[in-house]
This record gives sequence, structure tokens and C-alpha cells, in this order.
Amino acid sequence: MKSETIQTLTLKDISSVLEVQKDAYRSELIEVGETFQKKIRLFSPGCLGFFEGSTLLGYVFSQPWYGYQVIPLDADITRISALPDCYYIHDLAVRKTARSRGVGRRLVESLLPVAESLGIQRFMLVAVQGSESFWETWGFVPGRAFEYTGGVKATQMELQRQAPFVVAQAIESDVNPVFSLGMTEPSFKVSDSIRFYERTELLEWVKHPGENILLVSRPVGGPQIVGFLFCKVISHHWAILDNFFVREEFRNRGCGKQLLVSLSARLRERGIEYLSTLADVSNTRLLEMLPRFGLTQQKTYGWFDAALKQ
Repeated sequence: MKSETIQTLTLKDISSVLEVQKDAYRSELIEVGETFQKKIRLFSPGCLGFFEGSTLLGYVFSQPWYGYQVIPLDADITRISALPDCYYIHDLAVRKTARSRGVGRRLVESLLPVAESLGIQRFMLVAVQGSESFWETWGFVPGRAFEYTGGVKATQMELQRQAPFVVAQAIESDVNPVFSLGMTEPSFKVSDSIRFYERTELLEWVKHPGENILLVSRPVGGPQIVGFLFCKVISHHWAILDNFFVREEFRNRGCGKQLLVSLSARLRERGIEYLSTLADVSNTRLLEMLPRFGLTQQKTYGWFDAALKQ
């Protein structure tokens, strides 16, 4: 019996992808090979194939997304949405001879950790060819019915999973816990004289935030603050993520990503068009993470300061 594996698709798999697509879909839903190449280059963790030996039995193409807009067929998308709040499943296809073997189910199961790694709990897709019942078994809820392309009837569907953390605007009682966390974290120290914000600064920002955004994160059902971020709104179109922290034991569990997703929603509600941040160039993990949220590296600066108080 040939082994069954789920693997990240590569450009050499495109011809097999096109075979599966042709077998699974009516002609109006066929996308060109270049589209699949772009999706693999854009976000390869969301492009998975189910193989029996060397034969591709099914595939799924997905990516981080933002908002509720449907991605059209053969869309020319060249970058990940900045601070995505949605995980979009664009295409799930299985060969007719391999159906009823759980191929589609196992591909979807393999996507869940990918979305969780981005802190995303909301999923969206377009169901075609009567696939609504399959997606409903996963908890997807049917939304609007519309014509997808060439007279093909489709249903926009959405799934909202339970988030493991609760993110909220910081209040006065959060100041001391945040200050304690900040003072014990060595990465916040930028010089001998500046280790973290002053406690009075935090209190002032919480009591009078103005346009600034101060968020804290707690586990569902728990009172303990395990993460926080401070974002300064510089103008009507620009904001700077000034500070961002998750306790070490809660990292890689979606806490930080959920903070960023929450920040994204608040900034977009205010019409903010650009978000910037500074990152320690020695923090390779952070430098690897930020591009996954649509932030790209720009200029590199040195840190300078001067003590004005004698």
C-alpha cells in the first residue's frame, strides 16, 4: 500500500494541480497554472497537497486575508494583507476517484495550525458545486448567495472559532502589572537610562489615551495579563507600534498574533493607512514573524539618546 502524506506544494507540482483541478471542477471554475504559482510564492504554508506515493489526490490553496471581500478567480495578488484578520480558503479540490476517503477533511485539518500560527480565528471561503454541506460540518455558516463567475452559483461562508485569549483596552488597574512585566523584560532596555516606560507615563496614557491604543491580553477565563501592546497614532493616516510583549510561556500560542489582529481592526476603523514599528535587528525571530503580518523591512536606524537632567 502506498504511503499517504500531506506536503507543502512546490512549483514542480503545478502540472499535477492542474490535473486535479480539471477533474474536480466545471470549466468555468478553472484557473491557469500561473495563478497557482503566484499563490505558492505568496504564502507557501497555505498551499498543501495530499499525496498517495507520488500521486496528487487533492490540494488546498489558502492565505491570510482581511475583511469580507471575495478573492476572484485568477486574482493577481502579490502581497499578504497587512495585519490579516481572516484566513481565506480559496480552493479545495479532490480527484473524483479519491472522494469519500477523507482527503478533503485531512487537508482542512492541516490548515488549522497554519491559521493558528497567525492568531487568526475567522475563516472565509466561497462554496461552489454544492459543497456547502461539507463546509457546514466544519461549522461554516452560509452567508450571501451570488454568482461567482460565468453563471456559477456560489455561497460565501464563514467560520468564527473561539479565541484562546481576550484582548481589551487597558484600564487603570492594568498599569502595575504591565509596568512589572516591562521592567523585568531585558529586550525593552534601550540604554542604561531607559529600561521601560515610567509608571506615571503608563498611568497617564491609560487615563487619557487620546488617539493612542493600549491593549492587554488575558487567557479566556483568567485574570492574569500575559501580553500587551502600545500603539501611538501620529497623524490621521499613520500610527507607530511602539511596544509589544508576550510572556515567554505564552509565546507560540497565538497571544501576540491576536493582539496584532485586534490592533489592526481598531486602526482600520479609524481610517489609519500606515503602521510602522521598530525591531531589534538581533531579534531574528521577530524579524521572521513581522513579514508574515504584511510588515516589510525599510530603513535601519541606530539608537541615540542624551540625558537632559543633570
